Amino acid sequence: MKKLLSGMLAAVFALSAISFAACSAENDDLSKNPDSTTPENPDSTTPENPNPQEPDKESDVTIGTPIEIPAEKEREIVQAWLAAYPHSDLDADDLSLDVRGVFGDTYVFYLCGPFGASTVITDILVGNILFEYPSSYTLDVYHGGTFYTLEMAFENGLLTRSDLLALQKNYNNGWNWSTSQIIKEDYVREHGGVDTEDLSLRVFYWWSMERSVLFVDGDADYPAVITEQEVDGVTFCYPSSQKLLYYGNHGNPDSMFCDLETAFARGRLDHDDLLAIQHNYENGIQIIVP
Repeated sequence: MKKLLSGMLAAVFALSAISFAACSAENDDLSKNPDSTTPENPDSTTPENPNPQEPDKESDVTIGTPIEIPAEKEREIVQAWLAAYPHSDLDADDLSLDVRGVFGDTYVFYLCGPFGASTVITDILVGNILFEYPSSYTLDVYHGGTFYTLEMAFENGLLTRSDLLALQKNYNNGWNWSTSQIIKEDYVREHGGVDTEDLSLRVFYWWSMERSVLFVDGDADYPAVITEQEVDGVTFCYPSSQKLLYYGNHGNPDSMFCDLETAFARGRLDHDDLLAIQHNYENGIQIIVP
């Protein structure tokens, strides 16, 4: 049984009871991560510097705090939403905002009302920053009378990457889990000898809550010796004996981690995946996981 899935499903069911009332540059196009070719990546890690100080180290569990905005601004946003998305059976009294970020004239919020939401894990990757929700209930963005998704707001320059990083720290509106914490707990469960608070993650590829490629740092000191790894003709060159790990179901019910060779042999990675992982790793392109 997948350890990760069981933990996430428990969180989803808990939420449903409380939340719904309210080496080659020619491979640049191969990454499945939407913004992996973004040149500015201040949180990136290059192979020459594999263990930088991490300015955005994950907390064990992130519980966000709503932001108060003037009542007239909330009324403006609610009225604009009703005008943009008319519902004959709703009026302004049925709706409220759970605001999670204010960046100048840009407001990021959950719209609260008599809505339903499906209990499905929703991954939204913007600027290589992951927002992972335990349902289809996700953030909206308002600016100047128009509504945007996070992706659209970022693409239109209404949110910067720094804004997204700040928002990621405050977007949890009550669910009691952290993606990075679950990964670290699975690692400790399998390897022992270390506490989760001693671990940090460097994620270089992300598909979903059950599939990623990463380093888990803090468990051991790795000899500083050049190490090469070749998988299906794709070469990874590391500055130490530490190698990338695949995290997810790979055919072993007792494990969530394996090396890239095993993941490829068991069909969890294909050749294009390997090229995209190589590209991200060689260019220091990391996915910031909440």
